[in-house]
Amino acid sequence: MLTVLLALVATSARAEGPRGLSFGAAVGGGVLSQNSCAQDTCTQRSFGRISAPNLRIGYRFSQRLALELHISGGVHTDNGDQRAFDALLASVKWWPYKRWWLSLGTGIGEELPPAFSGSGPVYMGAGTMLATGLEVYSRSSLVVDIHARATTGRLGIDPTATRENLALDGLIGLTWYPYASQ
Repeated sequence: MLTVLLALVATSARAEGPRGLSFGAAVGGGVLSQNSCAQDTCTQRSFGRISAPNLRIGYRFSQRLALELHISGGVHTDNGDQRAFDALLASVKWWPYKRWWLSLGTGIGEELPPAFSGSGPVYMGAGTMLATGLEVYSRSSLVVDIHARATTGRLGIDPTATRENLALDGLIGLTWYPYASQ
């Protein structure tokens, strides 16, 4: 909500910015809410998390519209074990105002051990993402933004059990347009 308010106050003109191919990365932190259900029993838990890696590649077709492919992730500790809730998502990004953007995506969500921690069970399922951000710095082909993101995943644990994850993250991102055209 604060991001939306800042965006409305800080921007009044229509979107302007670089176009073309883009590469991005972000880092931050947040909260993961987990609801696990097996037959008639459900368990809810919450974890703090570090939100990384968050990588994306995209193409900005106009000053107001881009398509992106995201690898979003975050690491949390569950009973002493490191776990990651990640997603591979395709999204549409839209700039309703000069520096404020909205993004909506869908794809695959997964919970697994982080790459650095070893082995453990892997759960996969449908994933979605909703994000909004404010570009706080823009210089030719580089953009720095702050954004809030909600990522969900409905993951199959086994044929009779599911896990629903909801991650809420605050992030600082950097986007590079190597072939920027204004």
